[in-house]
Amino acid sequence: MLELTPNKGAQSLKRRAVCYGKYTASQSVLVFVLGGGYDVMVVVYYLGMVMKRINNGFTLVELMVVVAIIGIIASIALPSYTAYVARSKVAEATSNLSNLRVALEQYYQDNRTYVGGVVLPPAGTDKNFTYTSAVTATTYTLTATGKAAQNMSGYVYTIDQNNAKTSTVGGVAGNTCWLASSSMTC
Repeated sequence: MLELTPNKGAQSLKRRAVCYGKYTASQSVLVFVLGGGYDVMVVVYYLGMVMKRINNGFTLVELMVVVAIIGIIASIALPSYTAYVARSKVAEATSNLSNLRVALEQYYQDNRTYVGGVVLPPAGTDKNFTYTSAVTATTYTLTATGKAAQNMSGYVYTIDQNNAKTSTVGGVAGNTCWLASSSMTC
């Protein structure tokens, strides 16, 4: 307890121990303050404000800082993630074209012609690319073209009977290999 006593026109506080207790269902607060003068009241009042502020949640400035940080991270991470997903989809085209090449070569060994061989991948394995072929008795060219609906437009991969591989990724041509991204070279 604090007692305010006048002393010749000036006010003073007697030095006493102050015990402030507050109990609720969710927390208990117990603050001990020793001292005298007006400092004691300020400390107790300040501690009460701190406890009240903690219970009120976040300030608008704190929330805006968090939103700004998330925005910066997203602006850096999203393009990288998109490129990563596109590179992972390239595996479908290269795998299917390689499998089709093997199947056509096996067919040619048995029949001495490419006409009539398997020129399309099995159903269900053509999610991201459209496959076409140009087949004659002694030559073939297999092409996988990216589907725009899968964000793969601009991706084109080809292979022929000589195992010559070409690709175009986002305007960048790979004349002797299959590129996985536009930043790669052969």
